[in-house]
Amino acid sequence: STCSSSSPKFWLRLCPRSLAHLAGQAAMAIQIWMVVAGFAMICHAGSGLMADKAAADLIGEGISTVSSQVFLEVIIGAVMAMWGSIGEFKPIRIDDSKKPRWESLHCRPDFQCYTNRAKLIRPLLESSFPQPPGE
Repeated sequence: STCSSSSPKFWLRLCPRSLAHLAGQAAMAIQIWMVVAGFAMICHAGSGLMADKAAADLIGEGISTVSSQVFLEVIIGAVMAMWGSIGEFKPIRIDDSKKPRWESLHCRPDFQCYTNRAKLIRPLLESSFPQPPGE
């Protein structure tokens, strides 16, 4: 059944199919947002590192260490990007039985035949080809 806007009190009734679809989109949007925010933090840390290097070059000393702010931005940005790309964490359950794949649902091992008429061709092939030389 689909939802229609012509039904009375449409805004009070909620269609389960559309709610599930919207929830999936909201979860995906949050995950994409986290990936973009993590990538932006890593880019900001890189620009901060380049600014530190330019400032050190103006003074005349080489940059030898990474500031703690840049380090924290890289770590936090990487964790945010990875968390957003992984999505929902689900527990690993060994007890779950594997469902059969749809390709193998029609497979019936009782009807499989491993011997066929091709075994009768072997004598014909052996007689028509020359024998390989012996060692």
